[in-house]
This record gives sequence, C-alpha cells and structure tokens, in this order.
Amino acid sequence: MTALLTVIFAVFGLWMLSSYFSKAIEREMDRANSESGMFQLMFENGYHQIDNYGEDYAIRSTMENIAFGIEKNGNLCMVWKGDLDYYCNSKIDVNMAYELRKMGTTLIQQSSSYAGSENYYGMGIREIEGKYYIITVSRSSSASSNLCLGMCRDISDVYIGRQNLIMRYCISLGILLMVSSVIIFILSRYITKPIRNLNTVVNEISK
Repeated sequence: MTALLTVIFAVFGLWMLSSYFSKAIEREMDRANSESGMFQLMFENGYHQIDNYGEDYAIRSTMENIAFGIEKNGNLCMVWKGDLDYYCNSKIDVNMAYELRKMGTTLIQQSSSYAGSENYYGMGIREIEGKYYIITVSRSSSASSNLCLGMCRDISDVYIGRQNLIMRYCISLGILLMVSSVIIFILSRYITKPIRNLNTVVNEISK
C-alpha cells in the first residue's frame, strides 16, 4: 500500500513539475520572440532613415539610438556581419558571441542552400558556463543580407526554480512516505488486534 501511494504521488508530482517547467520555458520563448521582433522593427525603421549615409554609419548610429531601449529589460544585443561587429554589449563574452554567430551562420547557409528560402529567424536555449541563455538571431531585411541581429537573455532563474521545486518535492515525498508508513502500521495493528486476542485466548485454552 505504501509503495502504491509513493508511486502515484511520484508520477503525479513529476507530471506537475514537467508541466510547470514547460509553461515557464514557453513564456520565456514568447517573450524572447516578441522582444526580438521589436528589436528588428526598431532597427529597420532607424536604418531606413539614415541609410543614405552609408551602411556602416547607418548601422552603428541606429544601434546607438536603440540599444538602451532594447537592453533595459536584461537583453544583451549584438549586431554583426561576418567577422565584423558593428555593436556588441560588453557583457557578451566569447562563448555567448560564438553561439550567436553559430546560429547566424546557420540561417545564412540555409537561406543560400535553398532557393526561395525565407529563413530569417532562429531561436534556441544554450547552456554557457553553467548558466542558461535564450538566444535569438534575425537577419536584417533592409541592410546587407548577411547582417545579423542577435539577442540573448539569462533565464537561469527558470532552471534554478525547477531545481528548488524538485528538492522541495523530494522532501515532501519523503515526509509522506514516513507518515503513511506510520499510519499503515497503526491501522494494521488496530485491524489485526482481534486476531491477536483470539490467538491469545486459544493459546490459553490449549494450556
């Protein structure tokens, strides 16, 4: 009985934890998708206004104007083409930049490999130096076709929250197991008391 209760509670708990984590990740991805779209929209609008001064100037000036608004919510932005960085937040380290460039390269390769491809956007979650980041990369539709707009944000709190929930759940499961064992032991002693008494009477008579 104790084993059955433990299994039921464990399965239900794992399902709840999995559901909670999936919804949390989905919320983070929806947020990243929205903020990445806003980043691209602000960049394209700013770029169009000054693109007659040349691509290099237009890109750098646009990022100077919009970077604060994009990054004030914890996002880290990076704009590059090939090996040239037009803008890179100082908090983006080598490993973050590598993951952003890798995704940007994949988008460019996919678009050049398939005729008529319109794959201008990518998203993923990466573990970097023990922390988890959600990264998005989009290709500019107005500047150079190989210009990439990258953004990443630390979502480690979601994973830490999952670990804390698992820990609390394991503690609760252990407590439930101990309490249910005690209750079942007491009930079994209570239920079998008449049988024990009968055995005592029989033993007394047999003497």
